[in-house]
Parts: sequence; C-alpha cells; structure tokens
Amino acid sequence: MQDFLADPWKCFYAGVAVAVILFFAFFGVGGLADSDVQAMLSRWLHVLGAIVWIGMVWFVNFVMLPANYAMSDEERPVLLKYIAPNVAPWFLHASTVTLVFGLLLAMQTGQFMDAMTIGAWEGFAVPKSIMLGIGIWIGIIMWVFTWFFIWPNLKVVLGRVPGDKEAKMIARRKMRNFARKNLILTIPVTFAMLAGAHAL
Repeated sequence: MQDFLADPWKCFYAGVAVAVILFFAFFGVGGLADSDVQAMLSRWLHVLGAIVWIGMVWFVNFVMLPANYAMSDEERPVLLKYIAPNVAPWFLHASTVTLVFGLLLAMQTGQFMDAMTIGAWEGFAVPKSIMLGIGIWIGIIMWVFTWFFIWPNLKVVLGRVPGDKEAKMIARRKMRNFARKNLILTIPVTFAMLAGAHAL
C-alpha cells in the first residue's frame, strides 16, 4: 500500500478506474440516457480540466511566485529546475482540455450560438445563456493569457529561450502580471459558469 501511495500516477489511474466504474454503474441503472452520454463525458472532462487549471493558477500565484521572489539568486535555480518545469505542462494542457470540452459541451447541449453571442442569438431572452457566454469568453481570454503570454515568458525564465539577466527579469514580471490577471478571472469565470450551467 505504501508503494502504491508513493506513486501519484498510480493514484491518478486508480481515481480514473473508480470514476469509470461509477459511470457504467450510473448508466446501467438508467441514470443516463444514450443521447446524454457524450455530453456527460464532455462535462466531466471540462470540469476536471477546470479543477486542475484553476488549481494551478492559484498554486502559481500563492505558492510558486511568492517563493520565487523570496529566494536568493543561489536558491532560485532549485525552483526553476524542479518545480516550474513540472507545473507548466499541467496548466497548459489543462487549460486546453477545459476550453475544448467546454465548447464541445455547449455544442452538444444546443447552447453554443446563444452562449458565444452572449445571449444575442436568442434576443437576450435566456439569462443562463448570457452568463454562460460571459463565462466562455472569460475562459477564452484566460486560455490566451496562458498560451500566448505566460508560457512564452516562462520559457525565457526557464532558459528554454535565450535571454540575459535583464531579459529574464522582464519575462518574470510579464509572467507574474498575466498570472495575476488569470487569478482575478478565476473568480468571475467560476461564478458565470455555475450560474450559466447550473442555476435553477
């Protein structure tokens, strides 16, 4: 048991296995119609991706960046070698999983056009679509920040893109600023998505 718990990937796959069992059990007792299976899978992957993505945004802002600024020049390479490179793939790919399956879910539930136009498609007659649309567009903005602003600057900080000490300082500042913007947006995007998809 200790060997099992020592490996996070074994725990991850165990969680997936339990979830698959729950899915087939739910489907088997009639909790899910055939037509709803794809939407249910998309919703599950969308929410799972969002949990990882937002968790990483909070970790970066409240743990990793403060540690980075508190460390001396001699200590900082430890963070840049062992932590930051492992964080990057998680928030990058989780952001894409969240966005792709969120948009797919909107298509599968017939809400895509009304949500993407923030309710204009139906004449602003469906408040849930307005909120869902706001949530989707905030999510798209966050995804753009992640891939086109945070990641390019992180590559400079990590040394994957050449840059002198000044260039790395500038990249750190830009990365921090866009990480902070994403932190701000995690709060309204969570409300908008819940209000748009689950409000009574």
